[in-house]
Amino acid sequence: MNEFKFPDHKTVIAVGGPPHSGKSVFLAELYRQMLANPQIGSRVFLQRTCPDGEGMWSAEADQDLVKKIRVKGDFSPEAMNFFLASIDGLRRSKDIVLADLGGMISLENVLIMAHCSDLIILSSKEGKTRQWAGFAEHLEEIAQAIKQRDIGALVEFQKQGLVDIIPPTKLEQFPTDEALQTEIGRRLKILHGNLPEAVAQLPEHKVNVTAELGSRLLTTEERAEVDGHLSREEALPESLTSRVETDELPWQGEMVDLDRDRGSETYSGAISKISEGLAHLNQERLAELQMEREGGLPKS
Repeated sequence: MNEFKFPDHKTVIAVGGPPHSGKSVFLAELYRQMLANPQIGSRVFLQRTCPDGEGMWSAEADQDLVKKIRVKGDFSPEAMNFFLASIDGLRRSKDIVLADLGGMISLENVLIMAHCSDLIILSSKEGKTRQWAGFAEHLEEIAQAIKQRDIGALVEFQKQGLVDIIPPTKLEQFPTDEALQTEIGRRLKILHGNLPEAVAQLPEHKVNVTAELGSRLLTTEERAEVDGHLSREEALPESLTSRVETDELPWQGEMVDLDRDRGSETYSGAISKISEGLAHLNQERLAELQMEREGGLPKS
């Protein structure tokens, strides 16, 4: 595949996928492991770009307390400007930025994704993996349609399942193409009105799909089996643990039991492998940048 790189070769990795796939738990563990990785360490930062009220604090705090004090927000203009400015600022000071996209391919997430170089898809639903991969592949055309206010193109992207400008749960309210055009046009007008500079400066490029990961929770019986093995200090069988293959892009695998109320034994090993893979990918990109700098630029 032709890999997209920012001019400075920095790596901004969005993590997206449908709701209830364990993205927050996955990101918290990945961030912890990358901070502990001597090849990366403090040169990585996790930036939340989803106004769901979560963060590292919610991954590490008492979960009963989290449920009481967590407050969900929305993609307000203030929140969006903060998210986009944060990504661009962090990209200048960090080698790797992790961005939590949330669970919907909304207009706002198109803007955020356009500031990223890579996408890790984490999905509990197989069909949604294909949707997010298609979104990454067609990001350039989708961004262009947003900038040019091409409502017809956006309607087609919505019908093809590449974007969720109108959430799937509300699509039945717009049964005709005319109704779709009216509603998408309304939402597009609001986006342009609220975020004129962000839309005008919207980058147009494809995003590398770095990993396609399934996600499943264990059954009560499987969890009892896991607990039994752990109590006896036995290794968990492969059928009860996560796996990932990083030989070629996009990496393939399945995360098992990404539940913040459970331990990390079923997924920490696989996420460690992902951490190592991202560190290697980052080293390759920085080495290419160094070679370009040493070679110099052609004189005008």
